[in-house]
Amino acid sequence: MKQHQTSPILLGLVIAVALTSLTWSAHANVYATNIKINGSTNSPTVFAGNSIAISYILNEPASAGVTIGILSGSTVVRSVAVAAGNPGTLRGANTVTWDGKNNAGNPVAGGDYSCSITARSSGYTVWTKTTSDDNPGNQIWEPWGIAVNQNTNSFYYGRLFVANSYPYTGDPLGFHKLNADGSPAEEGMLSDGGYTWTGAPYYESPFRVKVGPDDRFYALDWSGNGVVMSWDQQITPASLLNVMTDYNNPGGNLGGFTVTGTGANRQLWMADDTTSGYGIIRWDIQADGTLASGDQGTQLMQVGSGSGLDDSAFDVAVDKNGKIYVTVEPGSATYMIMRFPAYAGSPLTTADWKADNTSYGDGNGDNDFAIEVDPTAAYAAVARSDSNALLILDANTGLTITNISVSNPAHAVAWDNVGNAYVAFDVSGAQSLWQAWSPPGTNQATTVALETLHVLPLPYITSISRTGNNVTIHFTGPTSDPPSAYVLLSGAVVFGITNNAGATITGSAGSYQAALSTSASGQFYRVKRP
Repeated sequence: MKQHQTSPILLGLVIAVALTSLTWSAHANVYATNIKINGSTNSPTVFAGNSIAISYILNEPASAGVTIGILSGSTVVRSVAVAAGNPGTLRGANTVTWDGKNNAGNPVAGGDYSCSITARSSGYTVWTKTTSDDNPGNQIWEPWGIAVNQNTNSFYYGRLFVANSYPYTGDPLGFHKLNADGSPAEEGMLSDGGYTWTGAPYYESPFRVKVGPDDRFYALDWSGNGVVMSWDQQITPASLLNVMTDYNNPGGNLGGFTVTGTGANRQLWMADDTTSGYGIIRWDIQADGTLASGDQGTQLMQVGSGSGLDDSAFDVAVDKNGKIYVTVEPGSATYMIMRFPAYAGSPLTTADWKADNTSYGDGNGDNDFAIEVDPTAAYAAVARSDSNALLILDANTGLTITNISVSNPAHAVAWDNVGNAYVAFDVSGAQSLWQAWSPPGTNQATTVALETLHVLPLPYITSISRTGNNVTIHFTGPTSDPPSAYVLLSGAVVFGITNNAGATITGSAGSYQAALSTSASGQFYRVKRP
């Protein structure tokens, strides 16, 4: 088992964190996920100068290093480069400790700060597998679905889900939840979501899985004609929603599906695996996350009759421009893969392109079980069963970019948000696997954590006055502090000051006074928040 390394690194940085965003490049494979501040996803409040731990997970080593950028608004307060091979650039868990200081070595001023983590890789010359088949997290008995959270505004950004549709010792029906490096999710790896999966009749319960732009996890039970459920990102039973029921099915055998949009624009798309059937159907998802009772959707295209869809649809994907990608019933059509224009209200009749026939690619039609398009709409990934391969196509032309052998029948595909392709495949009579494959080329990706770090200013003495033996020290502090939050230190030498228990501290709303009586001729004073 590959061990995940927790690697502390001490940096003189100020840190804090705002809305997650990510800079995507066409070839980007290493990125930071699971960012936490002081071990938590809550936004902490600290005094300037206090140490803060920033942790994150890298899906693979940052072979060209990591840069941590600290911002106050849009201004970079500190930029710290960590060279490749050092703690902070390792595959798995990394931890960086900030000492609360700025570029000048002084405690930062009070305020809110944000932190970005940019991971870079020198990349590869060809498509390269970046996961280990020996990692237990990459092993699953019967994987029929795989999905990755692409939502940069989610605390679960980068989380991987794999559906297991055949029960085996230690690997029950349901789902595996994994971090981007293949380690188990913090709350546990396995969940069935409180739903009764059957595995029947052909290891299709559960079947396909997706993570919607709404940050819900969706799964299909294809033991009947196809129903869809959704959960939160931990797949807790209490979050289960019956999105689509049999009452939403117009009579098809609904298998492959996808989910698009957020809020009022959420839509469910499904492929009907019925000859001369419904082709592709789309529904609007209600505000409560389910389909309206009796809503049987809108038919976008029909098998045959000049529709351009050669046979019953097996899987469907939709890119960011609304273009529709379809695979058809394995082994039964002239063309197995095709792309259609975005639906504009009229039934679709002509495909933009078609691929995989007897004169294309490997020379014969394949069982193309699943299709998914990357976030940039540049590539389409296809799981091929007959040729045991992960096929990468140019999404604009349908031409082959690469056909990666995985040595076993491929069942499901996915993309993450930075350009890695994922494939799940069946190893007959043994633990099956999922793998991640990186495209060639150097790359980088920037993740901004979701937490905001609220830095409170240090107490600041504004004046000292003396009348006889009575001394009054005026100072400022955070407006939320009571006077009991402070102590006064004093002494005849600057490096020998100690707690002055005789001081009385009063005030509120950021303005405070420390009063004491002393006969000493001269004293040094410091206000401290213990």
